[in-house]
Amino acid sequence: MIVLLALRPSYRILYRLRSAMVLRRFRAMHDPGGFATIAGICDGTARFTTTDRSFAFNQLTRILMHNGGRLADVTVDDCIEAYRAQVGYASRQHSHWYLLLRQAGLLTADSPPTIWAASRRGQLRVEELVDGYDVECRPVRDLLVEYLRERQPAMDYTSLRQLASKLVLLFWRDLELHEPGIDSLHLSDEVVRRWKERLRVVRYGTHGVGELREDPNTVFMAVRAFYADLAAWALEEPERWAVWAAPSPITGRDFLGQNKQRKRATARMHQRIRELAPLLPALVTAADNQRRHTGAVLAAALATAPGEKFTADGEDLRRLCLVTDPARGGTGRPGLIYAAAPRSHPTEPHAGRGERLLGLGDRRGAPPFRRAHRGDARAHPPQLRRVRPTHDRGR
Repeated sequence: MIVLLALRPSYRILYRLRSAMVLRRFRAMHDPGGFATIAGICDGTARFTTTDRSFAFNQLTRILMHNGGRLADVTVDDCIEAYRAQVGYASRQHSHWYLLLRQAGLLTADSPPTIWAASRRGQLRVEELVDGYDVECRPVRDLLVEYLRERQPAMDYTSLRQLASKLVLLFWRDLELHEPGIDSLHLSDEVVRRWKERLRVVRYGTHGVGELREDPNTVFMAVRAFYADLAAWALEEPERWAVWAAPSPITGRDFLGQNKQRKRATARMHQRIRELAPLLPALVTAADNQRRHTGAVLAAALATAPGEKFTADGEDLRRLCLVTDPARGGTGRPGLIYAAAPRSHPTEPHAGRGERLLGLGDRRGAPPFRRAHRGDARAHPPQLRRVRPTHDRGR
């Protein structure tokens, strides 16, 4: 069904698709000419290895499976969507497919030079901050945009985003979800009571959902200031703000016990310090041992040519031969070294598919690939990077 384009699965499904045969059949059936052009570029680039070519072809195939069409129809937005969908997937470091699209002339001449540059979000505009919460009532949405614009000159971007989250998501959008058809800031006592009860529990986001909110007063203060500003501005510019002036749903009673909440927050911080302070010597020792070990491995890796094996601190490794390695004419940061441990036993998982790539630190719980810090290589010494295990992808 996927090969025939009867189904267009999500990237979440496609990144779990391990069948190389399905990917090859799809390429043979859909746009073989486009893939032949890409293959010609790979053949003419000595830096591209078989692994680099395989990763690039598979990623381009996923894009067509998800969007349909041909490679010539792929846009920068399609590339950004595919790249962002790779969060938590080890092959995120393999972005050669984007460079191949640019070299083949399939992307516009003004497209960003790298997929990393294309996917940078930067600071969102006020309209984008508000629209990200899908406000249904258009007049209230416009009011929130205008209000945040008025507050923006006196706030940094982080504070502006936090204020937008409190007013748009935790206040108005929550009202829309639980009070269908609401279109006014004049709220009845019953509506306000139900909203305050819901606010006691964390309902949105990815952390602490279902737990009691530690400090709801910050949201109360933001909403109270919102209503107070509208009332004050209505006197200065009645033609613009008077229609939105309304009694504040937040009263002084809502702030009773605020000092107790602050003391509880301080007590929680002190408790965390008491729990973690005894572990500090062990952390320092582990960090120092890891630094010494990594330094020894890095020194040996720098003296080894890409693709060659070496032994350092009792560990057998091989310096990876990547297409971005500056030692091979690549565009990667000078001095950034990648290493892997060869397979030690033929019965190991995924045997015969290449080496088992090791992650920095704990091999089984290794962190995903982290982008190198950009800057002058002379100001930043060489680093050793080890990518996460291939069998840990998609966790």
